[in-house]
Amino acid sequence: MKTLDHLQDSLFADDEFDHPSAQVVDLNHRPMSIADRLIAEDKKRRNKILSLETRQRIENHQIDGFGFDLGDSTSKVTRFASGVLSPAYWKAYKASGRALCVAATELGNKRLERVKEHVRQGGTLLVDSGAFIYMARPDEMPWSEVARRYYEIAKAASDDAKVTFVLPDAVGDQAKSLEALQTWGDRLIRTVGARHTCLLPVQNGDLSPSEYIRKAQTLLKESYSGIALPCGAAPMPPQKLRDLLELSPGERPERIHLLGISNRKKELAKYTTVLADVVPDAEVSCDAVEFRQDVGKEELLTVMRREILEAIRDKALERADWTELSHTLSDASHVLLIEYVDNQFPLVTGEDRAELIETIQSSPIMQALETQALHNEVDERFGPYATSLATHALITQKVPKLLADYWAHHHPIEPECDQRMGAFAPEDSCPGLS
Repeated sequence: MKTLDHLQDSLFADDEFDHPSAQVVDLNHRPMSIADRLIAEDKKRRNKILSLETRQRIENHQIDGFGFDLGDSTSKVTRFASGVLSPAYWKAYKASGRALCVAATELGNKRLERVKEHVRQGGTLLVDSGAFIYMARPDEMPWSEVARRYYEIAKAASDDAKVTFVLPDAVGDQAKSLEALQTWGDRLIRTVGARHTCLLPVQNGDLSPSEYIRKAQTLLKESYSGIALPCGAAPMPPQKLRDLLELSPGERPERIHLLGISNRKKELAKYTTVLADVVPDAEVSCDAVEFRQDVGKEELLTVMRREILEAIRDKALERADWTELSHTLSDASHVLLIEYVDNQFPLVTGEDRAELIETIQSSPIMQALETQALHNEVDERFGPYATSLATHALITQKVPKLLADYWAHHHPIEPECDQRMGAFAPEDSCPGLS
């Protein structure tokens, strides 16, 4: 499709993150969500629907990706964004300059290359072994492969990159953690080299944190820089951290990372409150899948992504009239037509079926099917692009120019529900229409 080919070339020609809107757009004051429903040849006959729920959901969205108020004491914690290995999320978080967190066991070749390029360019990164994936089968943990990936990342890192590696453990099992540490701990420390940081994961169990740390020290010849505390799977209870006072001042960690705390503000506050008392000068960090709370049918990231795709469809309709687009999409539309007939009229066969298809082809239903074909084509081509733009907007609180321009020139109108659409009408596209 030439129209979409040209549009794709123009949108991808430059780094989209270099083109935010002319002024910083407060997400509190962005237009409400638009869900399009096209039922005609001419784009002027499109119907758009306001989602008041979305406006209400973002009324107080002046918070960071964890859901924390920017003035909250927990905001002093250095936060690493995890769960970002898919290309769309990775691109958005990397463009925003955020510190990233990855698990070695999740790094295939392409993902590993992205990670190496990140540290090669001086990025900040925390690399967990990924032992949590093998929580139920710790004996299968591929430590030799983890060591290889640690080595490749450490070797690729530039002098100004800040890279932290988590030492071996077995989630929720102190005995197997110490066994893995004894076998692989010194090897991994030597593998990543002295210029990178290594953290000792301290698992919960019969040994207190101070006892575990001292036991670990007897197993290691090499030194490490701090500790990592599990806060997701098999979490270390916050109150147990007061046991760190049993360590001498010289033994107490200067760097503490809270693994998998996610966006649980209250839980993070429990840890930081204790740590402030016990090791007030320690550098505290944590990792979280920040965008998780904004993904869902009517959640902010999903809605923003949908509106960006709507803006792209609008651009496509500006560059080609609907007749041209519908002709180009004829094959895809025909497939949808057959699916529609199969689903809605399964008992109609033979000549009656052929007559039914011919009737639908000249009805508003066919126009809706053609519109759906356009949506499908745009989603396939531009879906990852829209995900990156929406994610970057939430991270930076800056709306991309593409979407800001669309909002500025298009005002939602009340939909004129077409009763002829019947069962094909998109869900929630027309309140009261069943």
